[in-house]
Amino acid sequence: MGGGKFSKWEIHTLRLRLQWAGTEKKRTPVINDNFRYQHTDSMSVGLIDLENGSIRDLGREIRGEQKEWFKEGLLTGSIKYLYSKRHDQTEYAINKENPPLFSIIRYIKSMFQYHLRGEEDDFEKIRLIVSQGKPLLGTEYARNWLESNTMKMFAGSSDDPGLSHYIEKVGLKDLLREMGVDTVRREITIFG
Repeated sequence: MGGGKFSKWEIHTLRLRLQWAGTEKKRTPVINDNFRYQHTDSMSVGLIDLENGSIRDLGREIRGEQKEWFKEGLLTGSIKYLYSKRHDQTEYAINKENPPLFSIIRYIKSMFQYHLRGEEDDFEKIRLIVSQGKPLLGTEYARNWLESNTMKMFAGSSDDPGLSHYIEKVGLKDLLREMGVDTVRREITIFG
C-alpha cells in the first residue's frame, strides 16, 4: 500500500502497552475505554491474523460500529472517520493529551499515506472539529505529538500535492499555523 517513506503497517500487541505516566512507565491494556471511545478512523481499528490471514474489525466488535469499516476499507481502498460522542470522557482527552484534532491528523495522514478515498460525510465532520479552533494541549507529550505527527502527515503523503489542498479546504492549514506549527516550511521541503 502506498509508496511513501512511511508506508509500512504498524504492529502493536493487544495485551499490554507501555505507557508513560509522568516519569513512570506503566503497562495498560490496549483495548479499554480509551480505545473504545476515542475518535479514530477505520484503518486504526482492524486486525489481521498473521498466521491465518483472518481479519477482525474491532470497530464493530469493540466500538459497536454498525459496519465493518476496516474490512470495507481494505476491499475498496477507502477510510472512514469514526466519531465518538464519548471522546471527551477518555482519560487522554481529559488530560489534554488527545484532543479531537489528533484524530483528524491521524485520519488525513493515513488517507494520503495509503492513497485511500475518504468517505463523503467525513469531510463535514472534519471541518466541524477543525472549526472548533485551537485545542488546549495539556502536556509536553501532546505538544510533541502534534509537531511529530504533522511532520509525518507531510512526509508520509508520497509527495501528493492533494494533501496541501485538502488541509487547506478543511481549515487545518490555518489552524496549525495558529498553533505555531510551520506548515509552509514542511510543504516546501516535502513538495518543493
